[in-house]
Amino acid sequence: MGDYLFQKDVPLQEATWQKLEEVMIQTARSLLVGRRILPVEGPYGLGLSAVPLEESLQEGVRLVKTVGIPSFSEVFSLSKRMLAAFEENGVYLNLRPLQDAVSACARKEDSLVFQGISGVPGLLKAEGSKKSPLSAWNETGEAVEDVIKAINVLEKQGVPGPYLLVLAPERFNLLFRRYPSGNQLEIEHMRLLCEAGVLKSPVLEEGGILLGRGGKVGRIILAQDMQIGFIGPTEDSLEFYVSEALLPLVEIPEAICVLK
Repeated sequence: MGDYLFQKDVPLQEATWQKLEEVMIQTARSLLVGRRILPVEGPYGLGLSAVPLEESLQEGVRLVKTVGIPSFSEVFSLSKRMLAAFEENGVYLNLRPLQDAVSACARKEDSLVFQGISGVPGLLKAEGSKKSPLSAWNETGEAVEDVIKAINVLEKQGVPGPYLLVLAPERFNLLFRRYPSGNQLEIEHMRLLCEAGVLKSPVLEEGGILLGRGGKVGRIILAQDMQIGFIGPTEDSLEFYVSEALLPLVEIPEAICVLK
């Protein structure tokens, strides 16, 4: 395979490059939510730019179309002097620019999974999904009641559990209130209902989403997994970028209930 990321041109010691990759992986794993829900297939390689999908136009008529795989990247720089100090003397290396770039890529990935883009509907906008309203959650117990209603919506459609709940951060944080009687937190009660997990995602600005079948309502087609590429030197820095290419596919929209 070609070195499309120009990693062989990086003027760094192998141990330094490994450190960059380790920080990228650790940071991405701590942030990505979509991959904790949908199973990932691949990576198949950067050359995979589209996926063929078959759809029914009408009875007896089917069409195969291709859906392009979105890619995205974030640029960051590291000081030459700081890199040299790390390699020559073991001085602490500030990798915050790399972490920020990974964080930005992770947010783009999860936004694609949940919100989608033109031609690629995410979990929140999948045609055929259900909806269930949310109350204000001013009182402990209201969140559980709302989720029970949403579970009932899915069960009426014949969608089995275990159920998985993903909430906007503001909603998720409210679950850490204790019930007036007893020491149980509401999130402990919620986890009994949603056995596949209760997660939060910053790409959800409000509300949340309930998924049946353990959240396995589709898959992520991974062309290129998140990697670091080398751009080149500037006057006082080395420029890099973090990039990836993937396509989320929602295949069982009736197992999704959007909470708003």
